Amino acid sequence: MMRERGYRWPAWLQMAVLVPANLIGALVSFTYFTFVDQLTPRRDGISGTALFFVVGFALLAAFVSFWADRWSRVLDPVDCRWPTSMEARRRALLLPYALAGIVFCGWALAGLLFGVIRPLMLGVFTVERASPRLTLGVGGRGRERMR
Repeated sequence: MMRERGYRWPAWLQMAVLVPANLIGALVSFTYFTFVDQLTPRRDGISGTALFFVVGFALLAAFVSFWADRWSRVLDPVDCRWPTSMEARRRALLLPYALAGIVFCGWALAGLLFGVIRPLMLGVFTVERASPRLTLGVGGRGRERMR
């Protein structure tokens, strides 16, 4: 089975839409939690925070890209023909829902990475601070202060 010129259209189009859209959301969350939120620990300066953001986003984007690529592989053209199997039809119908679920898992991992792992690395982790940030903050749905 030979792939068409080694170029995977469905995967390329998915990432062309998913990465910029999620990067915008991640930048909004980063800006809020870095410059506006009063509960954010400021121990390592803006350069360390920005470096952690870039590396964290790159890892999460790679994870989402790999997962979406594996899930939609059955939709790729083989020998210059689009697949017509029942599995390919089922995956094509489920593609928007699968991508939404994959992106949701990516945002949940971002909440864990930036709401729990980063404060643990800085030595400022507390359950009171992490719980609202993990569940509400990173998703951009709001913030809650616990005193």
